[in-house]
Amino acid sequence: MKKFLFIVVFAVAAMAATAQKGVVVELDVDTLNGAETVYFETPIFTGSDAFTLQAACDNIGGTSEGTLSLEASVDGSDWVPLAEQAGLIHGFATTGENDSLTITDNANISWIIQKNSFLQYRVKGTGAASDSTLITVKYVRK
Repeated sequence: MKKFLFIVVFAVAAMAATAQKGVVVELDVDTLNGAETVYFETPIFTGSDAFTLQAACDNIGGTSEGTLSLEASVDGSDWVPLAEQAGLIHGFATTGENDSLTITDNANISWIIQKNSFLQYRVKGTGAASDSTLITVKYVRK
């Protein structure tokens, strides 16, 4: 009976450890107003699992302008900009760009991180003077 109980507990623990894979998680929704900067940080990732970050822009007033870009950190306090890198990071944007997204109404970008080399990631949104855009950021681990 003890062996059976151990097997059941082990199986449940193994399923719980992978429960977040394949689940879309919304990081945050924020409004980019004017020439401000907003950040959308992921939780701390352990392991080297691949994941995808996606950002969507919706105009809510004025003209949607600005840029969304991807940054990474090994300690959660010092951030570096990330650019497309073969085999590691690839971006797909409705505007045809790879590394960043020029914000327009209904613009979207997805970054596929094929090899997680950092502890944490964030999407940086920088607006323009007449900008008022709702930005939604989500991710999914693979």
